[in-house]
Amino acid sequence: MKKWTSLYDPLTGKVFGVFLYYAVPETIAILALSSASFVDAIFLGQYVGSGALAAVNLSVPVFALVYGLGMMVSIGGSVACGKLIGENKVRQAHQVFTSTALVALAIGVLFLAVGFFFMDAIVLALGASGAELISFLSAYLDILVWFMPVFMIELFLFYFVRLDGQPVLASAALVAGALANIVLDWWLIGVLGMGVSGAAYATAMSASVASLILVFYFLLRRSDLKFVRPKTDFFFLLRAYANGFSEFANETSVGVTTFIFNWVMITRMGVEGVAALTIVNALLMVGLIASYGVCDSLQPLISQNFGARKGRRILSFLRIAAYALVGIGSIMILIMVLIPDVLVGVFLPPGETETARIAGEFLNVLWLVFVFAGFNILISVYLTSMQKPVESAFIAFSRSFALPAAFLLLLPIWLGDFGIYLALPMAEGLTFLAAIALFLRNQPFRLIRRENAMLRRASSEL
Repeated sequence: MKKWTSLYDPLTGKVFGVFLYYAVPETIAILALSSASFVDAIFLGQYVGSGALAAVNLSVPVFALVYGLGMMVSIGGSVACGKLIGENKVRQAHQVFTSTALVALAIGVLFLAVGFFFMDAIVLALGASGAELISFLSAYLDILVWFMPVFMIELFLFYFVRLDGQPVLASAALVAGALANIVLDWWLIGVLGMGVSGAAYATAMSASVASLILVFYFLLRRSDLKFVRPKTDFFFLLRAYANGFSEFANETSVGVTTFIFNWVMITRMGVEGVAALTIVNALLMVGLIASYGVCDSLQPLISQNFGARKGRRILSFLRIAAYALVGIGSIMILIMVLIPDVLVGVFLPPGETETARIAGEFLNVLWLVFVFAGFNILISVYLTSMQKPVESAFIAFSRSFALPAAFLLLLPIWLGDFGIYLALPMAEGLTFLAAIALFLRNQPFRLIRRENAMLRRASSEL
């Protein structure tokens, strides 16, 4: 496997330069990957109305499950592959790469089949009620279900192109897809008046654009990673993919929490409440996804340095990432506190006063999330990269589902609507305490010593 230039080599390059080389394009890429629902919400809110906005938010649990499984397999596979590269086990790295491609494609086909045969049941299960809302949601999902394999392959390609030392290319492909989505949303929704169907086609075609760019990188044989006979050690593969379980727990928990949020909002505030939640969720996701991009960029860096037993470099990468997260959180807090009305106005035409009121009240409390969320994501990603999936999943599950769901169901009983707004900040704050404790128990040098001890015992038994 050819060497990367020393300037950006995860094992030998200067820490700050390597971090920027991976973190900047990664953050841009993750924002681009997640921009489809954000852009869809803006165009649908302006050109169609609150009903279309609500339909997009009702679909979130479906795509949380899709992206959750995709990230579990892609991240788990890439972390295992990165560790093998750090240990100079090149052939095994190729096998994991090939096996992960096949698994990602198979999961995408499975989602397509389930959606095709059970779409009506899925629409009703998501909480759609009333002829208009059911029509919007069905039109949106009926189109996107055919592109489930594309969404899965897009994730796989992104993580392994990045692992192969090409984070800029991986980012550029997703940015190209995001730009295509903006243009297509404008054309299909704004010009042709296709509504939610136009939003679905735009999202699907943007994912196809990104996937085509990335697949050519491997087809043209410019990569270090090669397609070979897949790995047949299924226990190894299951363990590798299980290491990405925290990302699966995080994504799917967000979906379940959104489902509960939708139910609470539509029960207490009607369609306007769900539409307001769509706006708030889109704004919240910008900051959280930017934070996740910074943290996620560390995975190939930490996993390879873990394989090479370089604990000091791991700590250096974590320290720089923490400073970046403070910056992102501060920017989001200032924007949400100083100009909430401007933010809400981007999504809504004049006259949607009730939806705007609910969204504004939500934002007045939700900024507290950014005091803690970035550090929770950072520690969870670190633990995944150090192959501590249980601890990582605990953090992800706590902040994304267990605590938000509990607070969302209990706090409104005592605090009314204010309890809904306070659920996420309280969940992030309590998770932060647990995350700090888990990090202190699993610091880099401690885990490296355990790994070395295990290897010595294994070699002595041979």
